[in-house]
Amino acid sequence: MRPEDLVAKTDWTAVDHAYGPGPEVPQTPDILAALLSRDAAVQARALSDLYVLVHHQDTVYPATPPAMEFVVAILDDPRTLTPVPPHSRRRTGACGSWRC
Repeated sequence: MRPEDLVAKTDWTAVDHAYGPGPEVPQTPDILAALLSRDAAVQARALSDLYVLVHHQDTVYPATPPAMEFVVAILDDPRTLTPVPPHSRRRTGACGSWRC
């Protein structure tokens, strides 16, 4: 199955990640699409978002299984070979934002 089909078959409104919906919080389909960006900085942010939001504190959220199915499906995509710069893990801070 094509990765795009995996995203399309999932009802993302029914599966949430660690921080749920919000105007400043990336949603899982957008994070997954960004993994295939040709821009290394966009990919790096997507990897960080995937870790922080979909795999937060080693917890399996409803969005985790379909997101991981997508990640497995794209492993042989040449766009995943883009070297990405190191990133710092974002976490919720004293400001109350998911990205302090």
